Amino acid sequence: MREHRVLQAEPAVALEQADRQRRHRLRHREHIATDVGDPAPLADLSPTEAIRSLAGGLEQLSPTGEIDQLTEVAVRATRAQAAALWLLDGDRWSLASVYPADVPAPDRAQSWPVSYQGEHLGGLAVDGELVGADEALLADLSAHAGLVVHNALLTVQLARQVAALTEQTAELSRTRRCLVETQDTERRRLERDLHDGAQQELVACIAAIGAAAVTRPAAPDLVRLSAQLRRMLTEARASMLELCGDGRSSTLVELGLAGALRRLAQLAAQSGVSTVLEVTESPPPPEIEAAAYFCCAEALQNVAKYAQARTATVWIRLAGDGVDLTVADDGRGFDPAATARAGGLSTLQDRLAGVGGELAVASAPGRGTTLHASIPMPA
Repeated sequence: MREHRVLQAEPAVALEQADRQRRHRLRHREHIATDVGDPAPLADLSPTEAIRSLAGGLEQLSPTGEIDQLTEVAVRATRAQAAALWLLDGDRWSLASVYPADVPAPDRAQSWPVSYQGEHLGGLAVDGELVGADEALLADLSAHAGLVVHNALLTVQLARQVAALTEQTAELSRTRRCLVETQDTERRRLERDLHDGAQQELVACIAAIGAAAVTRPAAPDLVRLSAQLRRMLTEARASMLELCGDGRSSTLVELGLAGALRRLAQLAAQSGVSTVLEVTESPPPPEIEAAAYFCCAEALQNVAKYAQARTATVWIRLAGDGVDLTVADDGRGFDPAATARAGGLSTLQDRLAGVGGELAVASAPGRGTTLHASIPMPA
């Protein structure tokens, strides 16, 4: 309210003068209409009434209502037949309001810029034959519109941010459920592997040692028993090391990230996809390396299965704050908006979420697919 009053006071002198001019035109209206005709209906609001109507109405309106009030006042206070407010969104123009609502929106051929604190926000455009007083009033309305449009844009931006946060919250909840399910599945797998692997070997060792303590075998038999126990304990140790590893595959441990990806490229070539690698030789931490390898492996597998591509390119860059990886192909592509993220893409997203990473997919039918993932370094 306070800002509206300040804005209202600034053009007061000019508006009072315009008001006097309007009253003078009204006194001579009959004479003018008789002699030369009236090309456009005179306004039903004086300049002062226009500003007062605008400032008073804005106190009660939502941002959308404020914009509609602006275009209505622009028509009622001048000889304009229609008014439209155009907003500038980057390098594109979008129509925010038109009055009357049932007429085509005026283009920007006859318009006044709308700005706020030096930032160009849009333009107030009108149709109709105007006189100097009309143009002066429209310039004042455009000056007032800067604050209105700025507030409306802030409201729209806030709504978009709330919608984005709502979507992110829903995605986070879904990812958390998937992580809990994955952890439960992994726990059950560990229990099964322990039972079927190391536990069986250790139980067999304990039983063999207990039998030897009872039977007291001769020296040759002790040698054979010792070799058997050593073999069983070695296998149990290997099983435990595999279960308690850092999450990397044996190929990744043996060859490193670059070498493991070269092997993936060889496998992709056997499926008819020529793969180009651009991979940093500096190894990231093990959990990041495992996630990056998994993403590349899953992405190349999807290319071989679904893309019908001839070539694929893998870029991996290690920066101080994390790892960026991109897998692009020249295949048939798809519409991400019309395709539910299931299967491979869902698996990728869940795996990345487990290490704080993000996934972005760019694709279109007939234009190939580019998958980009970013994985932050652990704190």
